[in-house]
Amino acid sequence: MDKQFDLVTVCFGDELRLLELQARSIRLYVRPAMVANIILIINDRCFEEVQRYIEEKVYPEYGPLAALVRVFSYKDLTNGSFKKLGWRSQQALKLLAANVVEADEYVVLDCKNHFIRELKPENIWSEDGRLLASFTPVYERFRLDYINACSYFDLDPALYQATTLTSVTPFALYKSDVKDLILHMECTLRKNFVEIFMAGPRVTEFYLYYAFLIARYNTATIRYARSSRAAIALMSKQQNDYTEAKRRVELAQQKLYHTFGVHRAVFRRRDPEVLDLVFGVWQRFKLVKDLSEARYFAAAPFLRSNFFMALYNKLLKRKVLMNRG
Repeated sequence: MDKQFDLVTVCFGDELRLLELQARSIRLYVRPAMVANIILIINDRCFEEVQRYIEEKVYPEYGPLAALVRVFSYKDLTNGSFKKLGWRSQQALKLLAANVVEADEYVVLDCKNHFIRELKPENIWSEDGRLLASFTPVYERFRLDYINACSYFDLDPALYQATTLTSVTPFALYKSDVKDLILHMECTLRKNFVEIFMAGPRVTEFYLYYAFLIARYNTATIRYARSSRAAIALMSKQQNDYTEAKRRVELAQQKLYHTFGVHRAVFRRRDPEVLDLVFGVWQRFKLVKDLSEARYFAAAPFLRSNFFMALYNKLLKRKVLMNRG
């Protein structure tokens, strides 16, 4: 049998329609023979409602690949030990996913990532069997996270900052290395990995993984072959920057890009010119049939439980402020 990988997406209520669109893109552009499992990890306290949405709306979009889908709650991977859910818990879950994936390698996606061209084996693995990855200098925004990650393994961050593994999704990881990373940190620090990641010095999941690879192999190229970046995305900074958004959309027309991503902040901002660019990409690559469907996927779904949770948090915050006054 040819090599296979698991696909892993950590999701939550507000991005379920983007996950729905992702499922469609996987059906359209990912060769079924390459995928062993599709793992969905729900990073949301409203597990039952989110799971029900996935079963009713997301499963059908996978088509025949729906048989490969396995759904987990964050509690399944952490024994419910997260005190707060959000971006940090999402990062931790991408690493903890190594405990539930079955393939030797897994590709992490965010809900915002959508395939726009056929994904082939040569887009994942080099001729010698290593995973492909692009290497970039440390992102300035996450420099402290990178330095903190290096400190866990007594590395001099200055020696490796010029060519780190890219720190954005899609990101392919080796299950064995991730599991060994978690084990090493728990044994060294004598704490649960969730506690280390959530309460320790701030790190990003991918810089932590990269630092571990350097500590173990002295170079990431033992495991990864250099490749051009095959993903393009509109991030939160592009939500009101039409010029940069247009530049990135034009880049998506180049054949080397296989995924196109849109951060949910772009949809919250609702800049009509930027949204037109996004919807144009979706239509061009057959992800949506018309503008009405594009608008549907761009809108966050209404989940009753999330509505009441948000209302509760708002009232709680107001009560705290009143008590302080």
